[in-house]
Amino acid sequence: MKNIFLKTLLVYFIFTFNLYASPCSPEKIKFELEKMRLDPLIKTNVELLNSIESIYGKKMLQVLINQHPLLKENPTQGIDRNTLEWVNDMIWSQENQFIVYRYFPGDLSSQKALDYFVWDMYSTLESRQRTVPIFQHIESRELFDILLKPSSENQVLEIMQRVNKDLTIVQNQYLTHRFVNHFRKYNEAKVGFNFIEGGEKIVLEISGHSTAGMPGYLLGDEMVTVEDIVQNLVDMGLPLNTSIKLLGCFTACNSKNTPYTKTEVKQLFQQRRLNEIYDNGQSASFLQLFSSELKKRLPLFHGEVVGYIGEIMDLIDKNVFTLDGSHVTAFAVRVSAKDGDLLLKREESSFSIDFSKKY
Repeated sequence: MKNIFLKTLLVYFIFTFNLYASPCSPEKIKFELEKMRLDPLIKTNVELLNSIESIYGKKMLQVLINQHPLLKENPTQGIDRNTLEWVNDMIWSQENQFIVYRYFPGDLSSQKALDYFVWDMYSTLESRQRTVPIFQHIESRELFDILLKPSSENQVLEIMQRVNKDLTIVQNQYLTHRFVNHFRKYNEAKVGFNFIEGGEKIVLEISGHSTAGMPGYLLGDEMVTVEDIVQNLVDMGLPLNTSIKLLGCFTACNSKNTPYTKTEVKQLFQQRRLNEIYDNGQSASFLQLFSSELKKRLPLFHGEVVGYIGEIMDLIDKNVFTLDGSHVTAFAVRVSAKDGDLLLKREESSFSIDFSKKY
């Protein structure tokens, strides 16, 4: 998954990164507008406000006007990068009232685990999703806090250079800048589940490297087994109605090889027969192993556990095939069929076990 993301990122930098050398360039402004899903041709404050209202609604428009009345008071003034960065930040904070928690099994004591954590949390910025890391131990939370201090910026840059060897120092400096600035503003990291109020349902993503049939997650050089992950969650006080997403490659598969062509995969996908795409019938999937262990350790659990078919992609992709047969821009999983690769919409390519139902 990482290599594919890097290739995508390199393409992204080819046509966008040079724009940062000219903070107020028309190309840079267009790029920022497109990133916010706004009309890339707007030039003035009034056009900006009209575009925001059409995409995000009157409530968002009013929030921006209340916070920055000069936008409305100077309608013909040309927009600039500082205004767009402020608008982007406001839209992000207003849109992301719903929180997704991201759990990292184990701890951050090893350099490879810390490297993985930084890169994984950076990748969440692309989703514009409010993602909060949740740790088992206070020491990991403290390490995260230390990373965000100005004195640690070189350490974060060194991590970016290790995980992005194909990028230039300037490109990695940009990634570092984005990471530390974002999480300085939105550092909501938690330790355990004690902050959850009784009955509250949360979405918990468990992140790590995986492949079909692997009985755990690979974090750096360390394999964290299914048994360890489940026991850690129980010890942390996992809420009984949590929706758990096993956010790793092939977590709902027991094989990563498929005998089907792209056309056949699409047919199985639309027929909701995903479990047949990667299934050699010879072993259990990560999803099955995890769910079985969870039921054993936490008999009263009545949430759900979700796994994914194929290789999870880090960035939003174009030409992603959906259940209704259309192609959209969305988060995806990659399926390597006999005659080539295809992208399927990620949340439609999941397979879940609902503990509230009796099977």
